[in-house]
Amino acid sequence: MFVVARARKLAFALKVIDAAKVRGQEEAIESEVAILRRLKNRNVVQLIEEFHTPAATFLIMELVTVRRHTHTHNLAVRYRPLASAI
Repeated sequence: MFVVARARKLAFALKVIDAAKVRGQEEAIESEVAILRRLKNRNVVQLIEEFHTPAATFLIMELVTVRRHTHTHNLAVRYRPLASAI
């Protein structure tokens, strides 16, 4: 799902984590979100903002474009043998 900031005409990805579906895994999810907050790498989708409610966690993330996705896909194909060896 993606959202658009109309005032600035920017698009973002929206990830919704349903609290009912991840019950018992809250600590792991919070850990992953904490890592995303700290990560600043052009090869990792950036976390822009996060919102928490009792029903869900909403992560506003960088929207990956087709061009960027193609580059990432090419890298994944190129390094697949290396990843499978690990």
